[in-house]
Amino acid sequence: MTSPGSPEIYTALEGLHAGIEDAVVTSAEAFYQQVSLPPAASAWAPILQSVRGGKHFRALCGAIGAACAMSMQAERDSDPAALITEAAGDPRIVPLMTALELYQASALVHDDLLDDADTRRGNPSPHIQFATLHATEGLWGSARDFGRDGAVLAGDFLMSAAHYALSDALTYCTSSTAPQLLRRFTLMTGEVAMGQWADTSVSYRPLEHTEARETISSVSHALDIVRRKSARYSVMYPAVLGATAANGSPALMDVLEGVLEPAGIAFQLRDDALGAFGEPDETGKPTGGDIAEGKRTVLLALTLGLAPHEDRERINALYHRGTLNSDEINEVHAILREHGNDPHEDLIADYVQEALDVLAAAPLPAPAKMLLTYLVDMVTSRSK
Repeated sequence: MTSPGSPEIYTALEGLHAGIEDAVVTSAEAFYQQVSLPPAASAWAPILQSVRGGKHFRALCGAIGAACAMSMQAERDSDPAALITEAAGDPRIVPLMTALELYQASALVHDDLLDDADTRRGNPSPHIQFATLHATEGLWGSARDFGRDGAVLAGDFLMSAAHYALSDALTYCTSSTAPQLLRRFTLMTGEVAMGQWADTSVSYRPLEHTEARETISSVSHALDIVRRKSARYSVMYPAVLGATAANGSPALMDVLEGVLEPAGIAFQLRDDALGAFGEPDETGKPTGGDIAEGKRTVLLALTLGLAPHEDRERINALYHRGTLNSDEINEVHAILREHGNDPHEDLIADYVQEALDVLAAAPLPAPAKMLLTYLVDMVTSRSK
């Protein structure tokens, strides 16, 4: 995690990383011990690897949302870094942060399976680990099918583990807050599922995009998938959930949604740019994955609207072909960079500015504004 603004806030957030990972592993293991049986023991290693590592963005967003709520409840201005530390020790917030990371692990296990991505954070994805287990143990049937089945069920286990962790937060919430927290958490997971299906289903359709006039509708459609699949879930929902658990006011929820939905869109657009142009050693993702999978990113829509006919035809020929060599991947990347990168960067800047404009007009205490300013910068200026 980089330090975009306040070193004090950075230090407070950075200090949470080890504790978050320990809590996630401990919670997953406790749940596993309650529900596992001997023939299922082979699932634990892939599950354990899936909950280790990562940037813990969603847990940190949850802590910041809770800290914003606490700042509005304080009788005097509080130090933003101290509010983060207070939130991270709150029995309502700690299990919520854990639940957010367990759900993220669940989503990534399923996402890697859907995307046929062989690696995650530099390690084999769970479906690859299960397929390898099939081969090493000399099991019957298809190793690929075994890997798929294991990943589906491991992801389902992690979803259940997330709700198990969330139940600990609910026990400490007020009788009026607990149902709101559960409802919002469930809406988040359902929204991601439908956004993921929209993203998956559209990738099976021919591009059918050859004219510049189609750019507006194509970009709009791609942005709607971004908003529902990842933008709200990655930034807005975790902060809103943190604020909900900490008894945040309806006015705060409105501000968090107004600021963090556009920030979340910028976050995902940046992720798409890193997926196209980032180095695998930095991003932890294989290069060219979005191209082989036929992902309909905003970057692609912008490029197809602005590129000359021959470049559009070349993208049509290569996109979603499944297997591309390095020269073909570089060829598509060059077209994306030449025709789509600049307007894509402009769009990211527009969403960041929208978030900051809403924040500037919001009637929040200074510590909450500092925390949200930091959060917007943290999630939109990353390089990996």
